[in-house]
Amino acid sequence: MKYMIWILLLMTFSCQNSNEKDAKIQEKIKLIKDNPLDSIHPNNLSEDLSWIVSLDIQEGFLISYTITHQSGEEKLFKVDETAPFIGGVDQPEPYFLNDTTYFIPHVGGSSKGYYEMYIYQNGKSEYKEVIN
Repeated sequence: MKYMIWILLLMTFSCQNSNEKDAKIQEKIKLIKDNPLDSIHPNNLSEDLSWIVSLDIQEGFLISYTITHQSGEEKLFKVDETAPFIGGVDQPEPYFLNDTTYFIPHVGGSSKGYYEMYIYQNGKSEYKEVIN
């Protein structure tokens, strides 16, 4: 009898978690459809739905990025022109590491490898060189 009660409690709890997850996914889809930006790739929308990153890539090079917060506030940031990139943006696609950090795995090439870029919710960014 004890085991049956525990199983029922676990099933109820797992169903609630599943429903919350489904609700978050539906909210994310609605936000993508309702957003005034032309197109939002799901990878560009934070998991907590609080901010969106839009990249301006021209001829393979990242020129700028725009951060749009849930409040509607939008800020444009130019990419550091002094960054020593040899090549342009490459695969794999950018994505959110967590609710505060957007990650571009290959923002540009270097003579020793390539650069990764981290964009933070406040708009600041940093580059890290990965040496092959």
